[in-house]
Amino acid sequence: MFFLFTKRVTLADGGKEEIARKEKLLNDAGIRTNSWSTGAPVVLGGPHMKTADWAGKHYVNHDDERVVYHLEVAKKDQYRAMKVLMGEDAALGDEFIR
Repeated sequence: MFFLFTKRVTLADGGKEEIARKEKLLNDAGIRTNSWSTGAPVVLGGPHMKTADWAGKHYVNHDDERVVYHLEVAKKDQYRAMKVLMGEDAALGDEFIR
């Protein structure tokens, strides 16, 4: 869910499955999240072209591996979300959780 008038904090970056798992964990705990992706620049050839893109019999599209997913939470929920992701034995005390 997108936050319209709330300050946001990017809590985690990673792969699609990792971010989906963390997002489900936070949503189950009642914390609103927003996830979005950033793609790597398109490879057009030249020195930046990766050999794995064209080597072999068939073209293999590695675009899914080049995408980075981001997970955002509201700034007011940041410490609570960190505690949920780290588990119950988090080093943060209850005075930081609001």
